[in-house]
Amino acid sequence: MIATVMNRTDDVWNWFNRELAGYYPEREAHAIAAEVFKRLFGLPPDKRVLKAGEAFSGPMLYKVQWALSALLEGIPVQYVTGVCSFLDAEIGVEKGVLVPRPETEELVLWATSCLSGRKNNTGEGLAILDAGTGSGCIAVSLAKRFPSASILACDISPAALYVAKNNAKKNQTEVSFFLLDLLDHAQAGPPGLQLDCLISNPPYVREMEKAEMAPNVLDHEPHEALFVPDQDPLIFYRAITERAMAWLRPGGLLFYEINEAMGDKVVQLLEKKCFGNIILKNDFRNRPRFVRALKTLC
Repeated sequence: MIATVMNRTDDVWNWFNRELAGYYPEREAHAIAAEVFKRLFGLPPDKRVLKAGEAFSGPMLYKVQWALSALLEGIPVQYVTGVCSFLDAEIGVEKGVLVPRPETEELVLWATSCLSGRKNNTGEGLAILDAGTGSGCIAVSLAKRFPSASILACDISPAALYVAKNNAKKNQTEVSFFLLDLLDHAQAGPPGLQLDCLISNPPYVREMEKAEMAPNVLDHEPHEALFVPDQDPLIFYRAITERAMAWLRPGGLLFYEINEAMGDKVVQLLEKKCFGNIILKNDFRNRPRFVRALKTLC
C-alpha cells in the first residue's frame, strides 16, 4: 500500500508503475498506468507533469489502490477504467462485453473506404447492419463516418445492447439496435430488411486455441463472444452468410473479421453462396484477418 505521506502526483505515479512492473512487462505497465491516470484522474501525460507536485486526495488514493488491485488480479485495464478509445469514438466497456481490438478498427476503416462515395460521403441512402455488435464499437464508428446512413446493430445479449445503446448516445450517433440470436433462424429479424452492407466480428476463436490466449482475456472477457466449437469453427459465418443472402441488396457488401487460420475456409463458404469479388485481406501484423464479398444476382 502506498504511504499516505507520499501523496504527490509524481510519487503516486512512480509507485503505481513500480507495482505494475512486477506483474506486466515494463512498456506494457507504463501504458496501462498512463491509461489509468488519464481515465480515472483526468491526468494525461502533459497534465500529469504539470501537476507533479500536487497532492492526491484521500478518495483518489483509495481509487488508485483499488485500480492496482484489480490490475494485479489480471482484470483488463479497459474494465478497470470502464472506457477505451476506438478510432475517434469513446467506447464504454464492462464485464460481459468484449473489449474492442485494434484489428476491428482496421475492419471499420476498410468498410469505410469501400462504402465512401456509394451514395455520397455522408452515407445518405445507405443501410448498414453490424451483426453481433457487442459494445457497439463498429456501429458507432460507422455512424460517425456516415451520419446520414441508416445504421442498425443486433446482439443476442440484452446486457451488451444496453452498453451499445449508451455508447451510441455518448458519441451522439443514431443507431437502431435490436435483439437477435443469429444462430436461431426462427428469429427472422426486422421485416423488409434491405441492406447495402452487413459487417460482423463474430466469435471465431477455437476452443483448442485457449492455451495460446492471455490469462486476463480467458479469465475476464465473455467466452460466448470469443469461442466456437473446434468441430464447427464457422458456425457464425455460416449463419450470418445465410442471413446476408436474404438481407443484402444485389451489389451489397459483406465484411467479416476472421480467425487467421480460417481465411480459406471462409472464402470457400462464400464462394458456394451468392457472393463474388471475394477479397481476403491481411491485418497490420500481416495475418489474414478480414474478408470482403459482393452479393451477386443468383
